[in-house]
Amino acid sequence: VDWAGNIKKLKLKIETTGTKLVDMNGESALDSATGIIKESAQTFWSLNADGPEVTEGGIGEVLAKTNPASRRIFFDTADTRELTKLENCNIAESSFGVEEKNEIYEAFGVADVDACDRQIKWAYGIDSYDQDGDGEDTDVRNWILGDILHSRPLVINYGARGSYSNSNPDIRILAGTNAGFFHMFKNDTGKESWAFLPRELVPVLSERRRNRVSAEKIYGVDGSASIFTIDKSNDGTINHTDGDKVWVFFGLRRGGSSYYALDISDPENPKFMWSINPSSEGFSELGQTWSTPIVTSIPGHNQTDGKPRPVLIFGAGYDTNKDDLGIATPDASGRGIFIVDAETGTLV
Repeated sequence: VDWAGNIKKLKLKIETTGTKLVDMNGESALDSATGIIKESAQTFWSLNADGPEVTEGGIGEVLAKTNPASRRIFFDTADTRELTKLENCNIAESSFGVEEKNEIYEAFGVADVDACDRQIKWAYGIDSYDQDGDGEDTDVRNWILGDILHSRPLVINYGARGSYSNSNPDIRILAGTNAGFFHMFKNDTGKESWAFLPRELVPVLSERRRNRVSAEKIYGVDGSASIFTIDKSNDGTINHTDGDKVWVFFGLRRGGSSYYALDISDPENPKFMWSINPSSEGFSELGQTWSTPIVTSIPGHNQTDGKPRPVLIFGAGYDTNKDDLGIATPDASGRGIFIVDAETGTLV
């Protein structure tokens, strides 16, 4: 169940004889016979030759060598609709959207507050269950990053922001994993900026941690993201202090039937914008959110000054009855196309 994942980086090198992918040492990275990364290749962010191995090198290796205490993992609160750092199980019932404390423990797949804290430590990367059998429960897990199955990594160029320059811009990478997280990473170092764990995906943690043999794959943030940007001065730099904006939108695909929107104008401090699911007014038709949202504008949906307001257009999703009953089975959901306001998530 707990499949490992990774993101590896190669460079595209243009030569007079053609274009090829090279590793961080400038060596040709692909085996011409198989098309697979060479065993001898050292991809960017990697300490040693890592080749095609999933659990070697790449962003996954950087995360596994990160002090878990320095990580920032956020969840979305039910009452204030904000991103709050997940630090321990001292979570108010109203923040988690439940009536009783036991419901929080149930979501984490545990029986009490101590076990809940232990599960959260595991989520941060601590081997709190001594899964490596070394007698220690405070060391770091061997591998932390979950599998990235359908969530295609999305690259954002913030330009000459802060200490960065036009020749060395601040580039970030966004990707969801089936461990339940939506991550932002830095392109220059491969380090994680932050991770967002949607509250509805908290039960994924205990399922992944138990790693039981199962016929059912465990999914989390399985959908690909899309972004909307505003560069007010058109200078190629996204600076939130100048009013520039970056909004990111993603669904869960096999992980569920929700869409999420985050304001990542300041890449170090993400903000929650909205989420919608079949319980939201006007969205009862939503199936699993397989459709990557398209950001655009439509006639008549404008700001007060007459300028177009951005909208998202996406399919209503996948009805899971196809999993067992066949492709000709009539659908009970997913039968349509939605258009929503990109900033508010309200149905247009």
